[in-house]
Amino acid sequence: MEVKTSKISGSQIEIAVEIPRKIWDDYLEDYYQKSRRNIKIDGFRPGKVPMGLVRKIYGPGIAMAAADDFVKENYTKALDNENIDPIVPGSITEVDYTEDRPFTFKAVVEVMPQLEITGLDQMRTFLDEVEIQDDDVETGINSLREEQAIAVPTEDPIGERCLVTADAQGVNRTGVPLISHNMKDITVEIGRNVFGPELDLQLTGKKAGDQVLVSFKAGSQESELQDVYYRFDIKDVKRKELPEIDEDFAKTVNPEFDSIEKLRLGIKDFLHRQANSRAKVQMVNRLVEYLLENNRIDVPPSMLKNYLEKLLENAKKENGSIDTEDFNKKYEPSAVRNLK
Repeated sequence: MEVKTSKISGSQIEIAVEIPRKIWDDYLEDYYQKSRRNIKIDGFRPGKVPMGLVRKIYGPGIAMAAADDFVKENYTKALDNENIDPIVPGSITEVDYTEDRPFTFKAVVEVMPQLEITGLDQMRTFLDEVEIQDDDVETGINSLREEQAIAVPTEDPIGERCLVTADAQGVNRTGVPLISHNMKDITVEIGRNVFGPELDLQLTGKKAGDQVLVSFKAGSQESELQDVYYRFDIKDVKRKELPEIDEDFAKTVNPEFDSIEKLRLGIKDFLHRQANSRAKVQMVNRLVEYLLENNRIDVPPSMLKNYLEKLLENAKKENGSIDTEDFNKKYEPSAVRNLK
């Protein structure tokens, strides 16, 4: 057996196999003998049909089946001889067993691309320098204080750090309640603008028992949607009281922090480690982008096909019927990048 290989792309190899005629003739003759045992023709006992008659009636079909099996056997041997490890079964492109010629066939095989990464010697440092400022530490301390804040009932007018409990009822322009547009016992923290600045502004200065009508903008000025109105009935008001920054507070964060200075150092260390972790993730992402931009990586077609089929299958489970052609066109670029 003589095997020649040629590179089609970074992930595809064509193999051309040539086998001496004598080996094929012997294989075909043996195939005829085995096939003859199962051929039945009136006037002859099973397995006793003259070989000349077998060749005349069934010759082309037997030769074709023999060639198919012969290719399968020798295709595997050819891959082993050339140390080729395909990622999917190869496709046979040509088979020739014309008389008085060697038996030949060709196949295209997909393999994992052999990467030759270049440009590493020209890489700059991708890791960001991390520096924690005093303001970052103060922000961290304030976040911890917010977590340990206590809500205390108050009769004072609503202002910053107040927690307001209210029922909200949607109404039309004339104040008529809208069905299915009511919410019970919602909590609004003044200053957070969770429901938008309009609500915080209208609630400021009010007390428990008051009623407020708030208009929420439907969108841009060009929007044809109408503004939405809600009537808020204020039921309860509490004010968040933050703990003092002292040794007791420091110990609630960590028993080992027995001073404010240790608390600040501990928070600074935590923020530094957190920032370093994010910087490393960003470094990996930049490194990947750099390597993708500066190196050719051929994605095996079968790998891309399987990847897109899996994406499509998952998409259909969530969204039902999807046009396959449009889906592949939309997601193929990102699929290629992810595979690379």
